[in-house]
Amino acid sequence: MKPDRIPVATMHSALAGPLRVLIVDDHAPTLAAVTALLERESPRIEVIGTASNGDAALRVVRNASPDVVVLDLNLGDDEYGLDLMPAISKSQGIAVVILSASDDPLDQTRALAAGAASFVSKFSPADELIAAILAAPARGEIGALSCGAGTALPGD
Repeated sequence: MKPDRIPVATMHSALAGPLRVLIVDDHAPTLAAVTALLERESPRIEVIGTASNGDAALRVVRNASPDVVVLDLNLGDDEYGLDLMPAISKSQGIAVVILSASDDPLDQTRALAAGAASFVSKFSPADELIAAILAAPARGEIGALSCGAGTALPGD
């Protein structure tokens, strides 16, 4: 009898401990809500920090080495989340899940082309964000072009 296969995201959690997540959003209520949501996912997910702008996010990336960064597209003050992708991608092994209020298919395409593991709408059920985070490290290095739960590339 063959043993059941363990999903990669489950295997990661079981073998390496919780996924260490950084949440980046300029809207304080959203930051608090996402933090509370993810903290309920312990021990699978550990929130290691939050940031409300790009500079703070990159400091946490350098100092705390998260496994996953949950990143808003629009960080206010003309700061665009995708502009952080090259600096985050220098820290190998960090997956990025875009969490955005945008429903523009072009934003989804740009995010995935920039190396995001997935794109999740802020209006999606909470389970979609959790699933995207748990699956993100299983997608390999930043740059893997794939869609998260509930998303599709234009033309699909």
